[in-house]
Amino acid sequence: MKTLPFCLGLVRSSEQQLAKSFGAMALKHRSDFEVHQSCKLFRQWSERRLEKLDAFAARHGALPNPDPARLKRALFHGLRIGGYGLLRDLQDLLLLVHQARTGWTALTQAAKEMKETDLIEAAMECASDIDREIDWLCTHIKVAAPQALTVPVDLLAEAKDSAPVLATKLLLGVGLAAGIGLAIKGLHARGVV
Repeated sequence: MKTLPFCLGLVRSSEQQLAKSFGAMALKHRSDFEVHQSCKLFRQWSERRLEKLDAFAARHGALPNPDPARLKRALFHGLRIGGYGLLRDLQDLLLLVHQARTGWTALTQAAKEMKETDLIEAAMECASDIDREIDWLCTHIKVAAPQALTVPVDLLAEAKDSAPVLATKLLLGVGLAAGIGLAIKGLHARGVV
């Protein structure tokens, strides 16, 4: 029994999670033009990679894989606002992107072994797209980290600026002020503020 359908399923699930995550990042960080636009573009790239994958999944089969969804559920937790919130979101997103990248690497190697030229070309092209996403994320982390980690912030002002985003994240029945208060209290408990 060939296990290629397991890998195709893993890559498909990874790309699905990436598309969702890039879409969520674009919405959450819409006040940052570059992040917003880049994440929208990367979501489209993931959707395009999924379309390319469909032909090979039809040929070889693709078995569902829950691992990428489990990884995504472990990421993007907590109330993330301001520069530090963006930094943490970029780091989490980078983990998801790397998972997809390793899947495409495995598919490339399998395609070479099977001498399937069309799969080799598609996998290498998709891997190249992901390499560009990795480069963008790493560069953006390098740009965001100095200010996010060394410049004092006014958490209340940051929370107010993020109010539309926070409103979608707060549980029903919890007011914005209570949510901000809980976030600040949590940061105090951790010694951040």
